[in-house]
Amino acid sequence: IADLIPTRDDALTVKNGYPASSTAPYSIYNIGHGSPINLMKFIEAIETELGIEAKKFHGMQASDACQTYANTQDLFDVISYKPAVGRKYAKDTLTFKQIAGKNFPVDPTLEVKKINGEELHDFLGISEQLVKKFGSSPVVYYHFEPGPFSLAFVEALKNPTEKVVMLIEEINRGNCAAIFGDVFQLLDRDEDGIGEYSISIGSEWGAWLKEALKDISEGTMERYFLCSNTQYKIHLPSNLYLLATMNTADQGLFPMDSAFKRRWFMKYIGMNHANRDILDFKVPVRLGKDELKQEWNTFRKNINKKILECTKNPDKRLGPFFVKEAEFKHDAMGAELFFSKVIYYLWSILKSGQRNKIFTEVTQTTFLDELEIQYFDGKQVFTDEVLRK
Repeated sequence: IADLIPTRDDALTVKNGYPASSTAPYSIYNIGHGSPINLMKFIEAIETELGIEAKKFHGMQASDACQTYANTQDLFDVISYKPAVGRKYAKDTLTFKQIAGKNFPVDPTLEVKKINGEELHDFLGISEQLVKKFGSSPVVYYHFEPGPFSLAFVEALKNPTEKVVMLIEEINRGNCAAIFGDVFQLLDRDEDGIGEYSISIGSEWGAWLKEALKDISEGTMERYFLCSNTQYKIHLPSNLYLLATMNTADQGLFPMDSAFKRRWFMKYIGMNHANRDILDFKVPVRLGKDELKQEWNTFRKNINKKILECTKNPDKRLGPFFVKEAEFKHDAMGAELFFSKVIYYLWSILKSGQRNKIFTEVTQTTFLDELEIQYFDGKQVFTDEVLRK
């Protein structure tokens, strides 16, 4: 931040002012959790630092704030990083699914135990504040709702002879440092696949694990889940696998630092890796009496050469599953989809002076709706080079 010199805001007035800016050259950044935390955890942290136990009341007090936290978006905008503070419950950031390793390049001898297939949005779980009435007095209590990692961890310890896989789809769509929190330290494994390090976890999560694992053997408990009074620690067992996919071509992705990535075994899968899985379905490249349908794989490979020639960006190319065979079962619907999905995409990624490399009779002043009319009137809109077999 020291290298980012704030600028003077000459337009600032009392009415349009922003607390972090001024006519003087300074900026203020929040550095904190970036998301709400359990109020009692905040109070416990203050108690620990001060060495004084707080006086606790039942129910919300008149002066209590329902929810407050440090908004760190300004900090992220200038340094592309959000601070990681303690445990994180990052909500609605990644989509997690527990599946049986289907269509994923894993060891074919791997026997996977499928766990709850419901979609969840919290990685570890979240401690929820609930209120119950006892007579006329409301009483606040806390309930831990487990996330997919917690469910997979319990499933692995309960079934030590089976291999449990948790698949994380498109892991870099979320801020991994914030979502994994301290858990990323568990990813280091020894030669037997057991986690090399343990981490301390919070009391709500620990109490939930203690109850969920009450029937497992004492030896397993001592090795992977240590609990003493209200202190809890966990290790990763060797039969718990975390598999993650990552698409580097998508927009709006979060960067992943080297310390996080080095803890994974990574395998690059090229865009054309799944060519053999594509059936020879055809797409309507021209309509009308001179109707022409071309094999999708042939068409996209011809198009991709032109995309590379024009944009110099391999991430702009059409992947094998950009469209699917089922979308072209009905001719009318297939034509609408082909224009709205394929032609529109090609039009949007090319600059006005580049479009004539792919489309015929297109000038720098041609609009997309003119191309739409040509396509649905049965005229040839793609160049002969694109349509060659």
